[in-house]
Amino acid sequence: MELSQKYISAKWLLIAVFGAFTMFLLSQAAVAKGKRITLEELVIEGNIQKPEAFFILPRAALNFDELQRRENLKNRIIESVKKKPF
Repeated sequence: MELSQKYISAKWLLIAVFGAFTMFLLSQAAVAKGKRITLEELVIEGNIQKPEAFFILPRAALNFDELQRRENLKNRIIESVKKKPF
């Protein structure tokens, strides 16, 4: 190897070591900032129950008599149109 190639190789090795050291320091700072929680494995066994609901409604008697008007509104409408609004 030539001297310049050794110099370039040593330069890249130095950059790689410096980069790895920087990454290590940054990761340690991140761990120190936040709390780290490690949980153990937990296995839950069982069946999922689906909710069930039953509605029992009595059959209602339909009463259509209340829907028919007892008074004739046609005459009241005609009278209101004939009057002055104010």
